[in-house]
Amino acid sequence: MSRCNRCQAKSVRPEKDPKAPVHIRDPIHGESSPLPGLSTAHRGVGRGGDAAFRTGNTTAIYIGNTKSCIAGYGGSEDLDTSYKLCIPSWVAFTDNGTLFGQAALKHAAVSPGTAVSGFKRVMGLGLSGWMDDLVGRIHNAVVKREMELVPYKLFRSQYGTPGIQIQTEGGDTRDFHTEEVAGILMSKLKQMAEAHLGREIENALLTAPVQFTRNQKHSLMAHARWEGGFSATRSVGEYVAAAAAYGLHEKRRHGKEAQLGGADLTGTGRVVDHFVELIKEKHHRDIRQDESALRKLWAACEIAKKALSHREDAVVKAESLLDDGLDFFARPTRAKFEELNRDLLARAVGTVQQAVTWPAPPEQWESRKESVDEIILVGGSVRIPKIAQFFRDYFHGREPVVEEEAVIRGAAHLSRREYADFTLQCDDYYSDYFGC
Repeated sequence: MSRCNRCQAKSVRPEKDPKAPVHIRDPIHGESSPLPGLSTAHRGVGRGGDAAFRTGNTTAIYIGNTKSCIAGYGGSEDLDTSYKLCIPSWVAFTDNGTLFGQAALKHAAVSPGTAVSGFKRVMGLGLSGWMDDLVGRIHNAVVKREMELVPYKLFRSQYGTPGIQIQTEGGDTRDFHTEEVAGILMSKLKQMAEAHLGREIENALLTAPVQFTRNQKHSLMAHARWEGGFSATRSVGEYVAAAAAYGLHEKRRHGKEAQLGGADLTGTGRVVDHFVELIKEKHHRDIRQDESALRKLWAACEIAKKALSHREDAVVKAESLLDDGLDFFARPTRAKFEELNRDLLARAVGTVQQAVTWPAPPEQWESRKESVDEIILVGGSVRIPKIAQFFRDYFHGREPVVEEEAVIRGAAHLSRREYADFTLQCDDYYSDYFGC
């Protein structure tokens, strides 16, 4: 299997090169292990580059499972003017260049092997051989599940993390790190924002997935510079950014559940499985044996999921999915969608219960619920009515604040120059201690 020439080059750069990988002792990657993107130049980004984040020329970036955004402050005439631009989290690699967002999503229907989406779910995960046995088994199970459904191939990279392999339209293959794809998507977001503002943007505050370790955050920040084109980068946890949207970033707790993003309720959830079995029963065809057909169904379910957030039913249509080139057509209801994903929705409540009640004894759990300042539901999945109902029931009728874009709004707030000290703390070696 071919490997990315860029990725190979990173591992053999001479020590005098400021972008050479840093060899450090790390409990996950092992002793004296080169980390992708963690370079001698990068180690100063959050510290020596303090001045960069006090200039007011910093933007915030959020890479989501289904949608990615860039936001900040500072119009061409008024520094307090805010901006926010979003596109679907899709990237497609064609013979005529790279496509992003909606254009990449449309291209996936024609040439699914060239398109990448949903990659955030495997960012920060590792494959067995270098992780603790239990964590390794859990991550392996997640990656194995992703391999069954995502519209590209996953492989074990030289760093022990999942890599992405796509097919070019000419039949060749190209390999990427997941953080590298994120960096490529950031380059488009940066281009969009600069065109909107009429000026260049130098620095970026990235929102990091909850499962990311410090070194994985540094890898993401490095690719934001290499592929994204930013001069200096910092990161802050997504849950911190969401809290900042409501001025609560100084008082927070969190529970970790990385696999409940919007796409997990379609492409990696039960909806695709449901239709695979339906096609097998009615049409006597197992499309799991046909990668192209499975990718088409995955994309169709993604579109239907978005429609079900505000409608009682939706259309799943996949062209040339059946034998003899016939199209597949179905009309799932919201009730069916909720039934298929009921246990996944319940898992979200379990994660919240852990964050709210731990480590208090059971007799104090109810008082802990009452002490919660605000219930904020963020991300694309919050548009699903059943999710809000789950949390309404858990908190005894309290109405949650439902805001899909709280993470990027809060990150934009923290990108302002007056929060440079706070984001420095989050970018520090002890960021996990500070809860960032």
